[in-house]
Amino acid sequence: MMMKNVPKIILAIALLVANFAAGAQPSKNWDQEKIIGRRYRLPEIYRGSPYFIPSWQKGTVTFTTGEQVSDILLKHDAVHDQLIYINELYHIMVQIEKSSVASFDLKDDGTEYHFEQHYFDGLIKGDRYFQVFHKGYVNFYGYRHAELLNCSVYKNAAGNTKNMEYQQGDHYFLYKKGAGYKKIGLRKKSLLRFFSRTQRKRVKQLMHTNHVHFKTPEEFARALSILETNGIELNF
Repeated sequence: MMMKNVPKIILAIALLVANFAAGAQPSKNWDQEKIIGRRYRLPEIYRGSPYFIPSWQKGTVTFTTGEQVSDILLKHDAVHDQLIYINELYHIMVQIEKSSVASFDLKDDGTEYHFEQHYFDGLIKGDRYFQVFHKGYVNFYGYRHAELLNCSVYKNAAGNTKNMEYQQGDHYFLYKKGAGYKKIGLRKKSLLRFFSRTQRKRVKQLMHTNHVHFKTPEEFARALSILETNGIELNF
């Protein structure tokens, strides 16, 4: 048990040393009592990005205790599904303990992204960060994922030969309490399978009237909102 806590102990010591060396009060973004985690190790550099958004983004973290830390720099490591925080004063990157996080929000060029931490009971069970696109009778989540895969040979910026790259492989799910997760694709056919033959005609009419094209998760979320407004429920 003691060995398991070593990384967190080392991180706490490092922060205390940094604070002493700086000879100043911690910045307004630093709240050591709320943020629990361990030192983050940077992934290997290949073509593509291991992050949901490559650059650091201002964001807010809401913890399971109900407390919040706002206006801090965050990244979502999409390979390992981890939330990363950087302390701007000490330049220390921290992998925030997932079990302590209820949700987090990122802002990128005016666009807001909301993620929640939920237990996934699918093929590989465990806690996951899901981007939330819609919440209602049925919730619509996106699992933002990246993988390091083999690719054709290329040379990186340093002139070194590489044959691996990061590739995005997002997955989308509908979720209903008591029924669990159902994986879907971003197409009309994926939505129609949750309705009987007699219901499908009405659903198709609504999608056509409202010009829903199903090309993005935002469009799929809009389809769910239209159905709920018209009192049409999916059959899980």
